This record gives sequence, structure tokens and C-alpha cells, in this order.
Amino acid sequence: MAHRALTLAALAACGAPAPAPPPLRGTAPVAQGEVWRRVCEGGPRPPRAPAGKLRTYDFQAIELTPDPDGPLASEMPRAGFARSPEQVRELMSLGYHQLSGCWKWASARGATPATLELAFDVDPFGRAGAPTVRGGGPVHAELAGCLAGTFRPATPTLSARATRMRARVRFELAAQPPWPSPPEAPERTGARPPARTCMPVVDRPPDEVAGAVTFVVDDADATRIPRTPGSVPTVWVGGCSHVGPPDLGKADYRLGFMSNLGAFRACYRAALARAPHLAGTVALQATFAPTGIEDVRVTGAGDAELHACLGAALRSVALPVRSHGVATTVNLPFALVPDTAPPREAVAPTTGGCRSRTEALHAAAERAPWLEDPRVLAAARDLVWHAASLRRDEAAACIADAKQLLRAIAAPRVGAEWSALHRMEVVLPVRHLFDDDLRLRDGYADQLIAHGKLDLARVELIAMEHHPTFGRQARRRLDELSAEHRLGPACARPY
Repeated sequence: MAHRALTLAALAACGAPAPAPPPLRGTAPVAQGEVWRRVCEGGPRPPRAPAGKLRTYDFQAIELTPDPDGPLASEMPRAGFARSPEQVRELMSLGYHQLSGCWKWASARGATPATLELAFDVDPFGRAGAPTVRGGGPVHAELAGCLAGTFRPATPTLSARATRMRARVRFELAAQPPWPSPPEAPERTGARPPARTCMPVVDRPPDEVAGAVTFVVDDADATRIPRTPGSVPTVWVGGCSHVGPPDLGKADYRLGFMSNLGAFRACYRAALARAPHLAGTVALQATFAPTGIEDVRVTGAGDAELHACLGAALRSVALPVRSHGVATTVNLPFALVPDTAPPREAVAPTTGGCRSRTEALHAAAERAPWLEDPRVLAAARDLVWHAASLRRDEAAACIADAKQLLRAIAAPRVGAEWSALHRMEVVLPVRHLFDDDLRLRDGYADQLIAHGKLDLARVELIAMEHHPTFGRQARRRLDELSAEHRLGPACARPY
């Protein structure tokens, strides 16, 4: 308990005053700070399934107007999964045979116990590159070279960002007799190619993720155990199973199409400039395979330029990446309606007090239907910072009409989404005004751990460790953050 209190006090003393919230951009288009590109990896494209194996979804006609508003897939925050310390543990477990093989070979040649740090990049398809090994001395040069040439684990979990992982490994000597014959050096291996997969990849520096524990590897080997006459060898029996991402349902496809409604509307708006009375129905048909969208056909009202524009908008739809499943044919009709709704007035969020800021937040959430949108978060941050400057009773009244929306922004979700940490931090200054404050704190601690911010996670967990409901789990996770993990043989997973 003393070291936890000391950690909390030290972090509080080192904390700098919170900066002022950034200026709002109103409802201007989202600045694109990240460049995305579609990348395909793996073997050749799998053969198309027979007609009887295809699945078809027929949608009712969606009304398409030339309104200037509407979501755009190009502006949508990509809420994918970030690599986490738990995946560091997974990759280290999958690379156990390489770690153990190198250590057995090096220890038999005179290498002494040591703690080394491995740093390696994991590409978006889950493949680890050659590690950089730090620590130890000249006697560990052969061990470092062996690890750099053989350590190539891979996880089937996809992430559109590259990740640089760091892990501490303590190499120990097992209490066993000397080697009857020195082991051979492990063979150098390359990364295994994944199955054919296509996904959006962002061009940016790798995320940094560190393992939360020290991994322990020893040089124990069955050949060094003397055989007792009449003894029966031990055989470990076990198995692994891997459940991939589920096939997409009809609602998933509809959500993907509506996420790019603004682009479809822009196509129709441009077509009206060429043909002012254009109306009718235009039908889109597309085939979605596990490797991505394949065939797109557009028929019906409008000219070839409109059809090409709608086809390009359909190809820009963002859907979850799958590495398996059946191909799906989607029939999506649009009913062209030239009448437009009157433009909505933008709310000036920085003028006035709580009321105007609350109206600005609701307006931003209505215009951009994803709560991760920078415009929504900026409006929420402006309201939260204003409320945080008031007395507790005044602050509670200030956010009363926006409380449900703020709770939805900060709500913990399954998985370590990139945007989750940013969403939660927006609401932190008024977190104490929510009835489920501790639940939000617990979810925030999960995200901090997932993003490798372990010191801040300890602060949140220490604040919960005496709570009757969350205390037991908080203490267990605090212990996990300071524990060691002894690696052992792991099942190989399919790619």
C-alpha cells in the first residue's frame, strides 16, 4: 500500500496545470491529418464462390436529395483496435519457442542470466519484424543476434496502424544437469505470409506500446532430465481454437452505406447542375468479398458521370475487415428527390453560457452522427470546460440537458478503440457529476492500460481499490501491472 500511495503522490506533484481547450472549428469540414490507403497482403485472391454460395441483401429505396449536409466516409474517424499490452503478452507467448531456443543455445555456450529489452514493430497485419535487443553485455551478443534472426511471431488480430512494441525479458538458468550434448543454433526464419486480406492502412509513425510485465524464460529442456528406469513420460494434451470476426449482417451494410450519404448526395447535386429536373431511381449492385468490394454496377436514372460518381462513393464505404466468410451481393436503390430542405443555421458555441454551448453540442451531434467526430468532441469539450469552472450545483445544472449525450460520448465500449481514450478524457472534468462515476473511471483505466499509459492507470485504480464493488477488481489489476509472466509453450494460431 505504501508504494501505491507514493506513486499517487508523486504523479500528483508532477502534474502540470491542464491546458485551455483548443478553439472550436464550428461545423467546418474535418481536417484530414492522416492519410489512408487500401493495402492487400497475402496469397492470391480466393476463387469466387459458386452462385449458390453467395448471399444477397436487397434494400428498400433510400431517398437521395441534393442537400449539402450528410456524413462522409472520408471524414469518419476510423475507430479500429489499437495494439495493447495484452497483445504484447500474446506475441511473446507465440514467440516462446524462438525465445527459448535462442536462450538454450546461448546459455549452453556460456551466456549468463540477464534481463534484455526487445523492441519490434508489428505491421497492420499482425506480423512482428526483426527485434532490436538492448541490455546485457558482450557475453550476450550471440543471444541478441539469435533473437534478431529468429523472433517472428504473428497475431491474427488486424490493426490499421503499425505498432512498436517493447518487452522486458529475464533469461534464467533452470535447475537441471548440464546438457548431454549442446543444442544447435535455431534456424533463422522470416515472417509468415497472412491469408489474403485487404484493409485501410494509415500512414503515420508507429504507436508505442510496452508490455506491462517482465517476461521470464528459462533454458529447461526435457533432454536434460535423467530418465529413471520404468518411468512413464508425461504428455501434455491440449488444443487451441480461433474464432474469427463474424460475417456482416444486413444492418452492418446499411450503416456503412449511410456513413457515406454525404458523398452520394454530392453526386446527385452535381448531376442536377447538368440536368435540373433529374429524378427517378438509380440502382447500385455490389459484391463484397472477405478481401473487400469487388464488382460495382450502377443502372437507372442519370448519366454515365452520375453512375461513375455513385460507384466511387460506394467503393469508399468503410466496412469492418474480414479474413473469411462468404461473398455477399448487395442491391441498393436510391430514389432521386430534387427538393432540398432549408439549410440549418450553425450555432456559435463560444458565445453565451451553458445554453448556447449545449445547443452547439446537440447541433454538432446531429450533423455528424458519430460521437468520435472532432466537431462533436470540440463542442463537448467547450461545454465541459465551462461547466468545470462553476460551482458543483451550477455545473450540474449547466450540463443537465446534455448529460445523456456526454454519457454516451464517455461510455466504455468493448475493445480498445483508438478514439475511446480521447472521448473519455473530454468528459473527465465533470465526471464527478455522473451517478456512474466509478464505472467511467473503471473504463478509463482500461483504456489507459490498453494504450500503454500504465502510470496514469495506476492512479485511477488506486482511487478505486477500497470501493466495495470495484475494489477487488482494481486491486487484482494493480497486482497484474507489477507482476511477472513466465512464458511457456503456446499453441500456434492460424493466419
